[in-house]
Amino acid sequence: MYMNRKSPENKVNHVKDLTRAKDLIVATIVHSFFPDALDSPGRLSELRSAAVALDRRGTIPSRIKKGFIDAAARSYIAAGLIEPSLPLEQRRRRAAELLAVKDVQFVIDHTGDILRQAQAFRNQNKELSILLYATACEHKVNAFINYFGQKAGMKEPEIRQMIRDTNFTARCTWILQLLNAPPLSRTHVSRLKDLMDLRNEFVHYKWKEVSLEGDSRHEKILKALPRTLAYLTKYARKEVYKGAKL
Repeated sequence: MYMNRKSPENKVNHVKDLTRAKDLIVATIVHSFFPDALDSPGRLSELRSAAVALDRRGTIPSRIKKGFIDAAARSYIAAGLIEPSLPLEQRRRRAAELLAVKDVQFVIDHTGDILRQAQAFRNQNKELSILLYATACEHKVNAFINYFGQKAGMKEPEIRQMIRDTNFTARCTWILQLLNAPPLSRTHVSRLKDLMDLRNEFVHYKWKEVSLEGDSRHEKILKALPRTLAYLTKYARKEVYKGAKL
């Protein structure tokens, strides 16, 4: 029987197919690291046979599987479900056990790719490098807001609305304070504000006259920025991932 793609029945089936595909990917990765995690009755146990077959074919690259299980472990540490002091293999084991019984939501972390591109443009095009570094820093700060918002009991739509409705400086200062988060260093907040000002000058270009002597602000901020990036990483490790070695 012909079924309209936009019919409610077809949409429901489409969602079910996507959910099953997602669960099969998770089951395959879990089996790759700890096969017995799928032995106990749970959300993924019925997919064990299909996961074993998929894993044997090597459909999912090892790099992807390792990145996924480590990202899951970090998320569970942040949620208080894995002890941060556990050795790496025990963290992976516990993450696999949790993945086998808990629903999983996929979120893409772009910051690593963005930072690599920012570094690539560092000596070629300082404006583009600034744009990319600013984007990566905003992603990091928004991740802090998301984490502490959830910790404070806010729902995801409320957190997204708060991020949309506040400017970057607010998210670095009084929004974190409202969420009972440890404050960011004033030195680094000031540097991040300078970074965003340069980004905005480029994104919201006003066609202003420039000095023939050049503008040293880009070089100055790019030279100091590695210290701020290291600080944000240290803040995340201490305040979000409870001191776990990532």
